[in-house]
Amino acid sequence: MKKLFAVSIFVLFGLMCGSTLQAQEHAPTAEVCHADANLWDNQADFMAYRAERRGFIVGKTATSPLGILAVKELEKREAEMTNCYESDGAKTVYFIVRDFYLGVLEDREVDFIGRHHLVSEFYREDAVGKR
Repeated sequence: MKKLFAVSIFVLFGLMCGSTLQAQEHAPTAEVCHADANLWDNQADFMAYRAERRGFIVGKTATSPLGILAVKELEKREAEMTNCYESDGAKTVYFIVRDFYLGVLEDREVDFIGRHHLVSEFYREDAVGKR
């Protein structure tokens, strides 16, 4: 159990740090930022994902356009929108899209913890101050 928990923490830490490492590669051009923000700021996809999550059961296969994206793609998009926000005038759309992708990543992490029955371990460690 401890080994599985350690691996889980390593995976979660990697997910959180992965976007930071990617964000340091290079800043996208304003044209790329605008094009990707326009493509990814898709309210229909956001609504489909939210609807799917309302009825979600841990372990269920996702089918919405955002639900089927791999974690690496979610991280890539989040990192790009962070870079765009920082390099192209802090436009609100970059912040909105980035936060949505962060939320999808958080959902995946929580689902992972649930699938691997690590919730009680998480609460036990949190209660004694492990952060």
